[in-house]
Amino acid sequence: MEQRNQHQQGSTESDQSVAVLTENLTKRFGYKVAVNKVNLKVPRGTIFSILGPNGAGKSTLIKMIATILSASSGRLYIFQKDATEVSYQVKKRIGYLAHQSLLYDEFTSMENLVFYLKMMGKSNKGGPSSNQRLDKFIELFGIESYLHEPVSQLSSGQRKRVDLVRTLAHDPELLVLDEIFAGLDEKSAIIVQNYLRKVKNRKTIVLTTHNKDLAYTFSDWICLLKKGKIQDIHAPKQ
Repeated sequence: MEQRNQHQQGSTESDQSVAVLTENLTKRFGYKVAVNKVNLKVPRGTIFSILGPNGAGKSTLIKMIATILSASSGRLYIFQKDATEVSYQVKKRIGYLAHQSLLYDEFTSMENLVFYLKMMGKSNKGGPSSNQRLDKFIELFGIESYLHEPVSQLSSGQRKRVDLVRTLAHDPELLVLDEIFAGLDEKSAIIVQNYLRKVKNRKTIVLTTHNKDLAYTFSDWICLLKKGKIQDIHAPKQ
């Protein structure tokens, strides 16, 4: 299959059209191989969805792509930069939404957002652009009413919306989203879909989801993963 080969043939050449490139990317936990020699080539400006059953290795793979987890072997390139080892310079270009919330329970929603912006080198006190961007996402996901409440008091859906704002607020070039729709109500899920469609021409989006039907409605590429190995990569039929 020509489309499949296009994505699975690795190359270290400087290809400006590629956002994520992996070469035999592997992760072992003791004797268990969670991700097994995965070769991906994710074009810039596309939505690339990774699907598979529980235990397929989706979250492990996406953590490596987000540079949260180091590979056991193989190579990872993000925007032509070698990111096989965890890299802060690369990390600043990534917005990572974990399956489990990365918010601090003892902080308010706003304190979490300000803290994360500072970590990414984007203080919300640094100028109008940072403030406007944060305000835009606060309004988009409707979290104004609990901005100043401790995260520990939020529902799972409210927490997920704050996590989404945290992921997007520093204007990352690459969005890495693990189980993006889990915990969202229908209205919020539609907002997320519309936003992803809107920004995909200027951002690259790699995501996992259990919602196969939903993924096929808005993804440019579908990657099927099973037992840590790629089974197929294809473009959904339009």
